[in-house]
Amino acid sequence: MILEAHEISLRTLLAESKKGFSIPEFQRNYNWTESQVVQFWQDLISSSNNIENHFFGPIVALKSNERIPIIDGQQRLTTLMIVASVIRDYLHIELENPKIMREGDEIIISHEMK
Repeated sequence: MILEAHEISLRTLLAESKKGFSIPEFQRNYNWTESQVVQFWQDLISSSNNIENHFFGPIVALKSNERIPIIDGQQRLTTLMIVASVIRDYLHIELENPKIMREGDEIIISHEMK
């Protein structure tokens, strides 16, 4: 078996995972505590001005034509997917909110309160 490592963006990983991810049975269960989630959230907020180049930590995945097996980084990836789902659901509910605008494929959230 030949193993190759490649650096790719999270955007690319998500685009290549059209069938989703799988966590092999030998991996531990999701067990982040509140303090780890808070630290992750603070890291996410502090990097919001340069999110394209932020390094959240390594994710080790195997190439697959089916669901992509995640070998390492499953806690971070799972937390990120939970946060993204909450944001997606919030935006779905709040799209009529005047602080949220849609421009083409992008959604812009205003921080200004009027």
